[in-house]
Amino acid sequence: MFARDDSLHQIIGLIYEAAIDDSLWQRVMETIVRVMQGADALLLYYDFSHPCLDIGIGTQRVFDRSVEQRYQDFIPHDFRLEGLRAKPAGVIYSADEVIPDEIMRKTMIQNEFFAPLGFPRGGQGIGGFIEPEANGRSCIISLYRSEAAEDFSQRDKDFAQALVPHFRRAFQIRRQLTAERDRADGMTAALDRLPMGVVLIAADGRVVDMNAAARRIAAENDGFSMDRDGICRGATPEVTTRLQRMIAQAAAASRGNGLHSGGALALPRPSLKEPLAALVAPLRAERVDGPLPRDGAVLFLSDPALCQVPPARVLSGLYGLTPREAELVAELVTGCSLDEAAARIGLRTESARIYLKRVFAKTGVKRQGELIALLLRSPAGLVGG
Repeated sequence: MFARDDSLHQIIGLIYEAAIDDSLWQRVMETIVRVMQGADALLLYYDFSHPCLDIGIGTQRVFDRSVEQRYQDFIPHDFRLEGLRAKPAGVIYSADEVIPDEIMRKTMIQNEFFAPLGFPRGGQGIGGFIEPEANGRSCIISLYRSEAAEDFSQRDKDFAQALVPHFRRAFQIRRQLTAERDRADGMTAALDRLPMGVVLIAADGRVVDMNAAARRIAAENDGFSMDRDGICRGATPEVTTRLQRMIAQAAAASRGNGLHSGGALALPRPSLKEPLAALVAPLRAERVDGPLPRDGAVLFLSDPALCQVPPARVLSGLYGLTPREAELVAELVTGCSLDEAAARIGLRTESARIYLKRVFAKTGVKRQGELIALLLRSPAGLVGG
């Protein structure tokens, strides 16, 4: 058996490692069981607002995903859980202090859930809430020994108690990291809805990230690409030099240096399609530890050959257009004349004029050009057809 002091430091180190890697919680609990000569241990992270189980770790591998799902039905009937909720958080209790053994033996959750999994029916356990409930969530840790083993001593409880503040801090870190990941994922999903390409570039000129449209443009390798080092390139050395100069100037401007802040550039395409439009601007993140480069540039890419046609349902929702009016407007956005748009949706030109006048009245414009300008400024184009 490890010396208790050395083991305590080992477990504390593992706890903080697990805060950034959920797969390590299993190792944390296995180490606690070994050091404290237990038979099994559980680490459960509850969401009482549903209720549901966010994390379920059992050292004897009893808490696999199927057991977690089954446990959802028993959470409202877990009297030990309710008993712990009634006591101060952050304190380790024996099982009998939470709910008397003679009562626990008669409960449905003990006989229909815990007992079939091999958990003792007697009071051979210690545990407690790691921290008060935060947004309906809280963590509970429990350790078990077989009924034939000795009861947990006060020394055992003190050892487990020494781990509590570190579990608490680790779960605070985990929640913060989860929130940051969710925020970053949300921003990524939002950028992926944009019809234009967005490329985030660090101060050294290397690409940090790009949205779905930019990845598609780069994959086509027709006027814009990225080399192995993550450096943006045009179709020719001359265009590449100009593009990289603009990126360097924008990155310098983000640090407060230089008189230039990027610029615009047409990127010729070997396919002879209309050139890509590129716009470079400074980018400075407020947080050093955030997902964006601290100092750098953002590159916007647009493919004129691709017209993001707003779905008719979106136009109807934004401007109160009828389905037929929205169909007509969607065709006009592609650059069609009124006659061409009418023919595409099976209308006579005279009827299309009547529909267009109604659209003008609903959108507050007087000319077809004003209508197109209004749509280009609206969020309608952010939703794919």
